[in-house]
Amino acid sequence: MLAERREQLAILDEIFSSSANGHGAMAVVEGQILSGKTALLRAMGHQVKNRGAILLTAAGSPEEQELPGGVLNQLLNSAILPPEIAARADALLDGLTHPDNQGNPDGHGVVPGFFHGILRDLAREHSVVVVVDDVEFSDAPSLHALRYLTRRLQVGRLMVVFSQRPTTATHQLAFHNEILGRSYCEYVPLLPLSVQGVQELISDGTTVDEPQDLARRVHAVSGGNPLLVQALLKDNLGDAAEPAAELVAGKAFQRAVATCFHRLGQDSKLLAQGIAMLGRHATPELAEDLVGLRPYVINRAMDGLTGCGLVEEGRFRHPQAQAVVLGTVGAELRGQLHLRAAQLLRHSGAEATTIAAQLVAAGSAPESWCVSTLEVAADHAIAAGDAKQAVKYLDLAAQSCSGGRRTTILSALAKVEWLINPSSAVRHVEPLCAAAQDGGLQPIELATLSNHLLWLGRLDELEQTLAGAVAHDEMAELHASEEFAPIKQFFYYAQSSLWDEAQATPTNGVPGQAAALLYDVLRGQKPAGVSTYADQILQSSRLGDGTMPSTLCALLTLIYADQTERANEWCEALLEDSAARGLTTWQAVLYALWGEIALRGGDFHSAEQRSRSSMEIMSPQSWGVMIGFPLSTLVQALTSMGRHKDARQMLKTPVPRTMFRTRFGLHYLHARGQHSLMNKRFHAALMDFQRCGDLMSAWRMDIPGLVPWRVGAAQAQLRLGNRVQAEKLAKEQLATFTDSGQRVKLAAQQVLASTDAPALPKHTPGLRPNRTAAARPSSTATLEKAKLAIDKGGTLTSRPVLSTTATGQARPVGGGMSVLSEAERRVAGLAVQGATNREISRKLFVTLSTVEQHLTHIYRKLSIGGRSDLPSVLLQTGQTADECECVTEVAGHDNHHMAG
Repeated sequence: MLAERREQLAILDEIFSSSANGHGAMAVVEGQILSGKTALLRAMGHQVKNRGAILLTAAGSPEEQELPGGVLNQLLNSAILPPEIAARADALLDGLTHPDNQGNPDGHGVVPGFFHGILRDLAREHSVVVVVDDVEFSDAPSLHALRYLTRRLQVGRLMVVFSQRPTTATHQLAFHNEILGRSYCEYVPLLPLSVQGVQELISDGTTVDEPQDLARRVHAVSGGNPLLVQALLKDNLGDAAEPAAELVAGKAFQRAVATCFHRLGQDSKLLAQGIAMLGRHATPELAEDLVGLRPYVINRAMDGLTGCGLVEEGRFRHPQAQAVVLGTVGAELRGQLHLRAAQLLRHSGAEATTIAAQLVAAGSAPESWCVSTLEVAADHAIAAGDAKQAVKYLDLAAQSCSGGRRTTILSALAKVEWLINPSSAVRHVEPLCAAAQDGGLQPIELATLSNHLLWLGRLDELEQTLAGAVAHDEMAELHASEEFAPIKQFFYYAQSSLWDEAQATPTNGVPGQAAALLYDVLRGQKPAGVSTYADQILQSSRLGDGTMPSTLCALLTLIYADQTERANEWCEALLEDSAARGLTTWQAVLYALWGEIALRGGDFHSAEQRSRSSMEIMSPQSWGVMIGFPLSTLVQALTSMGRHKDARQMLKTPVPRTMFRTRFGLHYLHARGQHSLMNKRFHAALMDFQRCGDLMSAWRMDIPGLVPWRVGAAQAQLRLGNRVQAEKLAKEQLATFTDSGQRVKLAAQQVLASTDAPALPKHTPGLRPNRTAAARPSSTATLEKAKLAIDKGGTLTSRPVLSTTATGQARPVGGGMSVLSEAERRVAGLAVQGATNREISRKLFVTLSTVEQHLTHIYRKLSIGGRSDLPSVLLQTGQTADECECVTEVAGHDNHHMAG
């Protein structure tokens, strides 16, 4: 069906009727490329043949325009002619190709008359219709003969129909004006399909519920070009009864666009490529300068692009059309054009992001202004929440400069890339460390580098970097910088001059306030209105602008201060924001914090889901030392739900050795201690809890809101039969509480009830001592209340600690490993780190049998079955600091560590 072409077909039919009655006539069908000219001529040809006419057809082609007589050859061979006429036609064609006539214009002078004579004689017996599609691409001899023919059509049963594109070319206009000036010539324009015409095509053979809506959308993308319309209908309907909500510009549409582009003239092709380069910022003036066409040529070429439906108001109607045309430009030329486009856009006053997009597409920023533009564009992208685009800008800028400027850009690039993928941003750390050693970093850049090294757990490199800062008298300035304060508090680790409290830490500004708030909470100095202060910090922070340490300090303050409801609200809001901005690192960290909040609230299923999500969003390599946070939450959640096998599997996850020198190692140790406790590895559990206590005491952050290690240690001591130690630890734990921490408080009460302790500390708020036998029913009630609360509310254990001590093999061991001799402790220390018996013998310079004897004594003294039950931390003489601090997995598996 020819949508919106019935009127034109009727005109041609009327002209044929006139010519069949002896009145020679002609018509010119004019329309843009792929506007349906060929389909209309075919439909007309089918009609005239059915009415007994002889139909002679040909099509002009740019590729055959230099072939003499090519169109005449097509015409005279397109139908079966009477023998005499056919012989004359063969003679004519032989003369066209005779060697004597090649390159001799005069040699073709008799052709027009011969051609006219053949058609005139043929028309005496039959109606004759001559059709030439794309006549403007006819070869010169053929075109000469056709012009001769059109001057002699007044009498005879002869009809001539040409199709052509609109043109303003001088050499084509002469022919165009000549034939249209004849009284017997009819002009038949073919316009693009209207929305109604598109709807007509949709309704033909389909049952779409709302064809008007689909027609409007298809017309907006195709401009009414029939080929593009049909392609879009194929992409969007196909076998489906209804189109998708969004119009699909798929493979069929892309092929149709490629066909359109191939059929364009050379000037239109060049202009189309220029517009594709400029994108939505294309203007005729910019396109003119970019491709180097003259204004009058630009206008003609633009008419062609607009008429064929690819372009509207100087821009592509659809991004897929633009992409197809852009793909026709060779790589080398594309780079040159993009760079030229950037220059033109700069001179026209375009925005930095617009210019930078062209530079990135060119893959080159050869001049100083290019680098400056990329830096400004990156700032705009960050402000707009597009960190990925900012990384592209800064990456190219860093590649395009050197010296101090490159160092500054690398620092900014690492900072932004960290928000997306820390493991990818690691590539910038080495050159930044080198620059820091030479004193080439500003305080804010040094603070950023310190953040990265702390995150990765590369603490030795950090110390070297800071030593360089000291050598260049930059340390005091670094400590005084506002940006460094929250980094110090969030990534607290031991044995570093970073936390020399003699160094001043600014408390003005949001970063300083965030750091001070977390500092106070971790040291048990919970300020009044801590939630309000944290809210103010979080309200003034914005994701993606370098405020991650400040924001995380404020969230951890709320969590450690037992303000989990408020922390939960902030996590939900910030997660939504980070997802919208595509900040992967933020999402992962916030999910980890959100999981910890769920764990502390007793929602173990949510804690598992959230911590798993955080570890799926970001790989362990990207987590660095912070892996201890989501991993510990997940292990505790699984343990609390009795899924010990799953928890044990998670404890095999590789962790950095240096994690145990940070606060995240405390969370990990506590979680592993809980897992060991629930799996009756009481010695291992006790050692993990005691290690937490040692570190928290050394770091002066011994608060139950961080990790309540005393409750875990008390439970382990109770299981080992050490009631006195258990009672002492439980009372100490209760003494640390003021007005929060009810979950841990109940767990401590449970331990005391299980030891039948005669009294509770008088100064513990909310608790009353049970000094007499008459008070024991109350003690029992307290125990039952504790058990109930623990079962429902997220205890540190998934089942209550028994009031009776472990019997049989369990033995009091006092200080843990104190029952072992010095030699036995050394053997146990190496064994727990995964060393084989032979490796232990080599390291300690003893025989293999001596090692075996020591291990036998160790197992007997500790009442354990073998290596898998060895305590997880051994601080024995003769081991390195890292070996002492690196806690090994105690479930019978070798310890796995990432390179620190």
